Amino acid sequence: MSNHAEKVLKANNKKRLQIIICACLFSTILGLFFRILFIVRKKATIGFWSDWLWFILTSVLLFFITKMFMGMVKRDEDICMSSGILGYVYDILILSVISQGLAWISPKFWLIYVSIPSYGLYYLFKSQMAKSDEYTKPLTEQEKKMQEKMQQKADRQQQRRENRRNKVKVIRR
Repeated sequence: MSNHAEKVLKANNKKRLQIIICACLFSTILGLFFRILFIVRKKATIGFWSDWLWFILTSVLLFFITKMFMGMVKRDEDICMSSGILGYVYDILILSVISQGLAWISPKFWLIYVSIPSYGLYYLFKSQMAKSDEYTKPLTEQEKKMQEKMQQKADRQQQRRENRRNKVKVIRR
């Protein structure tokens, strides 16, 4: 059974890796083609150098992400997971491909990258607000009773622990 699962994993990894490589190459070639076309047509604007800078940075990023996935496939690791850090790497990969492939239309497509840190800030803000005492909802009567019972139970357990410790101290003397 595990041999079959390994074969399925390898097949899925190869398919996913081919899709990743094709998407990276397609977006890079498409972006490069249109940038060269705009240079030939002499429609380069003042901010055109920054567009090239973003293009080169995302190309390098796509190269390293692809190399990372190739290494994971060689080690027979699952690259089809979408949880944990691998999910964030897929998000960066998708945003890079989209922004690189569409930035030839307008340089404003590079602003897609703002979504990654903005999501991080949103998540941080959300987690901090959940921990804050100011924004907690008031407890109902049933919740208050349950909390009191749990507190009494914890107090009784603490009292038992202290009694056991005192007995042990008396026996050791």
